[in-house]
Amino acid sequence: MEALTPPDHPYAVIMIKSPQGRWAVIPDQNPLCVEILKLEFNDVTRDEDGQRMSEEQARQVVQFAVRLNSEGSEHLIVQCRGGQCRSAAIAAALTQIRTGDSSFYFNHDFYRPNIDVYRKVLAAAKEEFDKYVEDEDREILDEHFDGNRKYAAVLRERLEEKKAFFNKNIELGRR
Repeated sequence: MEALTPPDHPYAVIMIKSPQGRWAVIPDQNPLCVEILKLEFNDVTRDEDGQRMSEEQARQVVQFAVRLNSEGSEHLIVQCRGGQCRSAAIAAALTQIRTGDSSFYFNHDFYRPNIDVYRKVLAAAKEEFDKYVEDEDREILDEHFDGNRKYAAVLRERLEEKKAFFNKNIELGRR
C-alpha cells in the first residue's frame, strides 16, 4: 500500500509493516490524525517463519484502542501492506471486544485474519481488562464504601457484569 487517503473527520491509525517493508504514506501535519501507532512484524503464525507479533505489541494495540475510546475517538484505521491478514486480525479482535461479533472479518471474501495476531490481541485485552476491573473495584470501594455494605454489593455486581460481558465477547472470539 503506497498511500492512505485520510478521512474527513478525526481518526487514529494503527500502521503495520514487515521489518523489511516500508511505511504507508500518510499526509504529514494532518490535524485530523490524532495519533499513530506503528508496529513491525511479519504476517506469520510461527516463530520459525519470521518475526511474529509479540505479546508487547498486542498490549500496545489494546492500550492504544482503550485510550482512544476513553478520549471519545470513534474512528480507527488499521492498515498493513495487503490489508487482508494482520490489519484484518487486529480490526476483528477490536470489533470482537467491543461488540461481541467479529464474523464480518472471518466471513468476508477479501479478509483472511492472521489467527495468531487475533488471539494475541484478545489475550492482551483480557489481561488489561482484568487489571482494570481490579483497579476500578478497589477505587470504587475505597471511595464509596463508608460502611454501606449494600451499596458496595451493588458496585461489585456492576463490575462483575462488565467483566462477564467482556469475557463472553473474548470467548466468542476464540476460534
